[in-house]
Amino acid sequence: MKIIVTQEDIEKGAPEDSTFCPIALAVKRRFSEFGQVTEVEVKYETFKVAVNKQNIYYSLPRTAQKFIRDFDCLDEIEGPVKPFEFIARR
Repeated sequence: MKIIVTQEDIEKGAPEDSTFCPIALAVKRRFSEFGQVTEVEVKYETFKVAVNKQNIYYSLPRTAQKFIRDFDCLDEIEGPVKPFEFIARR
């Protein structure tokens, strides 16, 4: 499943918040195409999305893990994080 994290996701996202980080916002937008999204929770290596009352779990690739680390530690990295896309696998 292709997930696209946009600049808007980055601007609206909250650091260290598993339900409102940029990846969670992108996941919610992508899965809303399939039904009602009631929950998204992003961990470091995985994410869970609840669509139509069914929990679905996906793995996050290293690029997404690095993005999470960089976004949560913006004061410690050089330069802002940038939009990106990744493939999530079950």
